[in-house]
Amino acid sequence: MGVDGYVTAGEWPGYDLKSDLMVLSACETGLGEVLSGEGVMGLPYAFYVAGNKNTILTLWSISDEVTVEFVTSFFRKLKEGMGQIEALTATKREFLKKGGRYSEPVYWAAFVLYGI
Repeated sequence: MGVDGYVTAGEWPGYDLKSDLMVLSACETGLGEVLSGEGVMGLPYAFYVAGNKNTILTLWSISDEVTVEFVTSFFRKLKEGMGQIEALTATKREFLKKGGRYSEPVYWAAFVLYGI
């Protein structure tokens, strides 16, 4: 099999990640295919099988500008010592309180954490 430059959800389980957190800020990375008897199968599950504990993904298309600000704020909170869930929650609350367009859920609610 040749290298095509793409890694699919089906290929991730072949990796040994040993990671605590992956952040995928591209649009709709949290969506997956619903399989009867299995639930939603997609990137979060593939990363889990590959050895990743937690993944932050998005559920819908979001602004590139807002994504940069959101992810920067999230990582700043992690660097300050907050846990992943606490940092994600605090970042969402920060955007909610900013006022203006950023306070609208369409700009911050798309970010979700899948994991253990």
